[in-house]
Amino acid sequence: MYSCASLADPALNRGQAWDAVVESGLDGRVIATFTRAIYLSFPVGVVALVDSKVDCGPLHARLSFLPQVAVGDIANVVGETVIMNGTQITLPRLLWTPPTIPNVRRAGLLLQQLLIQSPVLDLGAGTDVWERATTALRTGDVVAACQHLVGRGIGLTPAGDDAAAGILLVYALADSDPAILANIADAAPTHEISRAFLRWAARGQAVEPVHDLIAASASGDVLGARQALRRLGALGHTSGLDIAAGVAAAISSLPPDRRATIDVDVQSVR
Repeated sequence: MYSCASLADPALNRGQAWDAVVESGLDGRVIATFTRAIYLSFPVGVVALVDSKVDCGPLHARLSFLPQVAVGDIANVVGETVIMNGTQITLPRLLWTPPTIPNVRRAGLLLQQLLIQSPVLDLGAGTDVWERATTALRTGDVVAACQHLVGRGIGLTPAGDDAAAGILLVYALADSDPAILANIADAAPTHEISRAFLRWAARGQAVEPVHDLIAASASGDVLGARQALRRLGALGHTSGLDIAAGVAAAISSLPPDRRATIDVDVQSVR
């Protein structure tokens, strides 16, 4: 879903995190570079310039090319232009926003069928960490659940952070107290890139295939859910599947008297 009708290439768009950067006009710096992504830290938050093949997301400005930069390079912002290492990058004006999901609870049954085997979370502190986190969720303690997970594991976004992001996203979409969710993300003992993803998950936004997975599952669209899950499976080493595990665990923990169900053809899922 895109926020405005436009003839512009929909592959070139930007997430909402860039709004604060543009409005502030403050300088930032490059904090990480990858083949398809450049992460920048500004006083108002962390954002990323990414290749157009990278999924849409709240931090991402998707571009047709990425400039040659190094960690530590200064990023000057002038209006909707970012200048780094002598290269001017015009930010896409098309704004990406995730689809509206009327009732996230409806996604639970199909997700349980699709995610029969939990992904390997590589939490680095024993398999019981995930069990403790899901037990905390079942008691309604989202704070404790995320505390068990955040900062554990390896990768650009540690596996535990990814699972916690899925949990925060679901609780945000289920209209939980935004202050509690924001505090969880702000206090997360992790690095600033991962914390930025957690903060946006707490606001109800993650990378596009996560929203597609929840939306398809909520509507009983088995094919769409499978396609979204495949896209998530290609995200990082296990990042996408770790997010999905967090999403599924969080939905299954929502209070029974507030959950909705949907008819799913189990045979078609398997």
